[in-house]
Amino acid sequence: MFKSGCYDWRGRPESATVKRREGLKTLLKKAFEDSDSTYGYRRVHTQLHRWGVAAGLVLIRWLMRELGLEPCQPKPRRFGLTQGALGP
Repeated sequence: MFKSGCYDWRGRPESATVKRREGLKTLLKKAFEDSDSTYGYRRVHTQLHRWGVAAGLVLIRWLMRELGLEPCQPKPRRFGLTQGALGP
């Protein structure tokens, strides 16, 4: 008798795509941590390009979301005309 396709699928080794994505995730984490968690997916994509890694912008965005990497952008400074407008 033949095995069910599901059981056959579970026993297969990882595909090349899965292996590549895992390698990209490692590089994404490194680029993100090197930037002190400030780089978004566009800058991380540029950094990977500088390192010679070819990957699409959408793939980088998806992987960063999957890893939960959110850039921490500084809040814009608010300027007031008087000293009292800046707060206590």
